[in-house]
Amino acid sequence: MMTQAPSRTHSLAYHAFSDEAAVMQLRCQLLAWYDANKRALPWRRAPSEWADADEHAYHTWVSEVMSQQTRVGTAAPYYTTWTTKWPTVAALADASLADVHAVWSGLGYYSRATRMLEAAKLIVHSHGGRFPRDAATLHSDIPGIGPYTAGAVASIAFNAHAPVVDGNVVRVLSRLRALGCDPKSKAASELHWSLAGRLLDVGRPGDFNQAVMEFGATVCTPQNPSCKGCPIKMHCRAHEEFFGVKEEKDAKEVSEQEERVERKKCAQCLPDIEDCVPPFPVTRYPAMVKKKAADEKSRCLFSISFLYDIYLSPSSRDCTHH
Repeated sequence: MMTQAPSRTHSLAYHAFSDEAAVMQLRCQLLAWYDANKRALPWRRAPSEWADADEHAYHTWVSEVMSQQTRVGTAAPYYTTWTTKWPTVAALADASLADVHAVWSGLGYYSRATRMLEAAKLIVHSHGGRFPRDAATLHSDIPGIGPYTAGAVASIAFNAHAPVVDGNVVRVLSRLRALGCDPKSKAASELHWSLAGRLLDVGRPGDFNQAVMEFGATVCTPQNPSCKGCPIKMHCRAHEEFFGVKEEKDAKEVSEQEERVERKKCAQCLPDIEDCVPPFPVTRYPAMVKKKAADEKSRCLFSISFLYDIYLSPSSRDCTHH
């Protein structure tokens, strides 16, 4: 299929979710996809299968921290071993650090396991064994729980209206709204959290957060995304820019008085997007930021130093290299 260059201007709302009807449709489509395609994972259970919301919160917390360490498939057996040994936060609070590290072994970053033990003790001794119900308090009061984990626990276990932003969410949002800015910049981070909050389903926030993450992990993947069968491609700016004509149609429908901006002057657009027609154009999002010159210089200096140590240093002159 022939690709086509996108319009050189767009409305100020191009990178936002401004159409309420489209937002509602997108939510329904993602949730329907998730209900039909979500992976069977040991921590995904019906609400009735948990003893209470705090047990659900504890298991969600454990699964999220472990999944940040490795792939979900690798995390699953660790989760099962951990929650079998310590099925509740109170049980974990009574564990020894040596035992916690032993079960954690293989996941790396032992400091995270240490913080989980510290957090469990705090939740039991200072919060009566109950997790804070909102993301803000989870983040501020519980050691080791950052904004992402706080949003995941609050939304999944307590049905709180709290968005999440991880690598999968960044990728999905970047393609849906054609965000060409540096995804690691402070401005981009704030934008991602704002857009995630705008999309978040009111009735099923936990399921919706999981739906977006699952979608990014299995459909809207970093390479070779499944665009052909994508159930939400009609909302995807990255797809429209190269495969569709919706943007041109929208441009004709907007009022002549609507303010528009040139792509080359837009902080959110890729600077060279008109010339980009790779095999999978949507993979241009999120933007790949070039390494700074300082990083390149550091690598060169390291290489020179490494070679000197091997071949030219006094200690190496008596060695025979094969």
